[in-house]
Amino acid sequence: MRVQRHRHGTATPRVAVQARRVLSSWRRFGRRPCARPGMRSGACRPRHHGCSGALDAEADPPVVVRHSRADRTGPETNRPRSAFSKTRPFDAPAAAAGALAVPQRPPRPPRRGAVREARPRGGGRGICIGTMPGEAPTFPPIIRRVRSTGTAELLRRQSVLAGFGELALRSESLDEILTEACRLVGQALGTDLAEVLELQADGRDVLVRAGVGWKPGVVGHARVSLAENTSEAHALMTGKPTISPDIDAETRFRYPAFLVEHGVKAVVYVTIIGGKGKPPFGLLQVGSRAKRRFTDDDTLFLRSCANLIAAAAERLDTIVDLRDAQVHLRKGMDQREVALDTGLIGFFEWDVGRAALKGDWRFAAFFGLDPEAVARGLPLSDYLDCLHPADRAGVRVVDADGLARAQDYVRQVRLALAGGEIRWLLVRGRAGTLADGRPLNIIGTAVDISASKVADLRLRQSQERFRGFAEHSSDTLWISDAEGRSLDYLSPAFTRMFGESRDAVLSDLARWRALAHPDDRGAVRRSAARVMAGEAAAVEHYRVIRPVDGALRWIRDTAFAIRDEDGARLHVAGVAQDITDIAQAQAELAGSEHRFRTLVENVPLFVWRAGRDGWTWCSPQWQDYTGQTPEQSRTWGWMAAVHPEDRAGVRDAFLATDPTGGLACEHRIRRASDGVYRWHQARCVPVLGAAEPEGRGGAVLEWLGTTTDIDDLKRLQGQQQVLLAELQHRTRNLLAVVRSIANRSFSALPGRREFDTRLAAIGRVQGFLSRKRGWSVSIEELIRAELDAHVEGDLGRVSLDGPRLDLPGTIVQPLALALHELFTNAVKYGAFVHPEGRLSVTWAIAQGSGENRVVLDWREWGVAIAEQPLRQGYGRELIERALPYQLRAETRLTFTPDGVHCTLAVPIAAEDAEAR
Repeated sequence: MRVQRHRHGTATPRVAVQARRVLSSWRRFGRRPCARPGMRSGACRPRHHGCSGALDAEADPPVVVRHSRADRTGPETNRPRSAFSKTRPFDAPAAAAGALAVPQRPPRPPRRGAVREARPRGGGRGICIGTMPGEAPTFPPIIRRVRSTGTAELLRRQSVLAGFGELALRSESLDEILTEACRLVGQALGTDLAEVLELQADGRDVLVRAGVGWKPGVVGHARVSLAENTSEAHALMTGKPTISPDIDAETRFRYPAFLVEHGVKAVVYVTIIGGKGKPPFGLLQVGSRAKRRFTDDDTLFLRSCANLIAAAAERLDTIVDLRDAQVHLRKGMDQREVALDTGLIGFFEWDVGRAALKGDWRFAAFFGLDPEAVARGLPLSDYLDCLHPADRAGVRVVDADGLARAQDYVRQVRLALAGGEIRWLLVRGRAGTLADGRPLNIIGTAVDISASKVADLRLRQSQERFRGFAEHSSDTLWISDAEGRSLDYLSPAFTRMFGESRDAVLSDLARWRALAHPDDRGAVRRSAARVMAGEAAAVEHYRVIRPVDGALRWIRDTAFAIRDEDGARLHVAGVAQDITDIAQAQAELAGSEHRFRTLVENVPLFVWRAGRDGWTWCSPQWQDYTGQTPEQSRTWGWMAAVHPEDRAGVRDAFLATDPTGGLACEHRIRRASDGVYRWHQARCVPVLGAAEPEGRGGAVLEWLGTTTDIDDLKRLQGQQQVLLAELQHRTRNLLAVVRSIANRSFSALPGRREFDTRLAAIGRVQGFLSRKRGWSVSIEELIRAELDAHVEGDLGRVSLDGPRLDLPGTIVQPLALALHELFTNAVKYGAFVHPEGRLSVTWAIAQGSGENRVVLDWREWGVAIAEQPLRQGYGRELIERALPYQLRAETRLTFTPDGVHCTLAVPIAAEDAEAR
């Protein structure tokens, strides 16, 4: 501690010196005039018991200021008595605790209320507050603070305030000021938690703007609601310090969660006032983790800090406002300089006495005149020659009487410049007069408004284009004011669309709403209301009833805001479209979709849709059967329900699906109810897009398919195959018995051999049918079987050609007998008799208008036939008469000089006519 040497040689602590200066200042400035008439200030006699002569009339215990360390620590008997010992006895401990004392001699009784220095014998100086004998002394507040807080603590807080005040005046960062205030306040009051709560603009809560001692996430983030039962709201509403020495026992308020989490037990709030006419800035809050009673000195210190914060905030706001004003002023000055430098504004003066018009270089540039001549002044006629001929007559030469009457002059004129260019000028002037009222001059400006005129022209042209579009549009265009209370424009299509007079609705907007269906009238108001609420565009659908015919029409109304360059809403506009046809089509489509969904969800099939990556949708029947959810069945998830042995084949079939042929495959699917795998058949067809310009079909958009349970059908087909095989076996056995009986019974007859070969041909056909699945035989296999049965050796003379074609069992046997007869004839009389003979058999599918036919062409050559046979045998009867009767076939048998030529055209079903 720094000490100071007095003239008496006593070392005095610097704290005591500062305390003495404070009390000395109070002595000089703390006296107030006596209330008694005729008495001077502070000199009341003892009989004036009602006047103390001091600033504060409150009575507190006496204060003794001492300087010497020995005086503070020595025996009580050796300490000199102070002046207070004659007026009020008190114990030494109380005196030692309440003040700093110095050795001094007993002074004479002071006047009541007087403050003076007591000079002790041992040196040093003391301060006494005089009272009358038998009276308690009175003290001002500063002396009481000295007693209660201690001089050192008081001076320390004053030093803190002084340092903080310098920062508040110097710093331009509000966050720095607030944070330092929290740190200093916590340090001064011996707490480690302090914060500044800033009142938000909406007045509903406060933000922890700055603080010390808090965990991350509090400062700058935590907000406290200003509910009625919060201490923050109470402090802001009352404007007085709010103290809670023990928040656990507090019943008046509830506290923020972060205070409790930080272990705060005691808290004090003081208001940070705002500027003139402004709400409070917020609150300064100090929290203690121990229960504590904050004293008046504590709250006075906090209020002092809060006032400094308020002054700093107001100062920074003022600085910001000044800087904004400077920027605005500088911008305005820059714009003025730019305007002047670019020649958009020129200054002129019309001198009445000289009848001359002069101006600056910008004014001269407008007219294309010499700047120096214009600066000296030229006659008005020189300027009129530069004006457009149509504007010269309108420019009035202002005479003396006119100047006296017209104080302002405003006119727009055109300049006809070289090259045919036209420039517009706005001329403004004000007349000046002498003291006797005579006109002196006209001073004014000329502004180039050519760009504005061009913009006005473009605006008019744009308005004309809009009006032309709106007048001929089939949609109703409307524009209202910014609040949507009245219409500024309504296109003629309104009458055609709504069946109401446009003029009537323009004069009364409520008539538009009255046209709406009673259930939809709210939608008429909502579109504009949503735009006014901030939406960029709002679409509403509603119905109107046309008054002219009572028809119900659907309207689609789209509203949007028209704003200026600053974003302010100028108008609310919109487009109303008649979508009755669309609404009806949508209703029909919805009905069709409902019917389709009803069908799909109730047929005993699994219906599904697929894309390139698998299924995209399946009907509920699949979910019920397999137990899969819609999400599980998408893409290739449905394969989980397929039998493991069938998955690879099914996937390959799906991936190889031909857009022209679709898909047809059989596989087993597990039934979730009992775990049984049942056979199903999956079929799908492509959904094609629009046809391409080259005439090709469109691309495949997706696949639509069904999966059908064929387990019972396959079981019946298996049983049928067993029965068919048994029937064929028995038929062959029967034919064998017939052949044996015929050989024994008719062995000597001439036609026995032919009969036996025919029975053999029938047996071969039955053998084919018994071995082939699906009761069908390939036509090539049928021909080769007969060829092998009739011809041995070299088959190079025979040519077979045709597509892969399976014939149904209903036509195999008659056709096989016909081929047998042709081969028998070729072996006996035709191509196989002579070495040079040749045979060609071809077949194909002929597309007819009504049905498809299998055309078989039998042609022999290299065979010399002398003449047509005279009689018809069994073979010819079979070809020309039996086949047309049994199969509705078209047959033709001719005997050419080179050999036999036979053509057979047999009808065949479309599903059997697929050549492979």
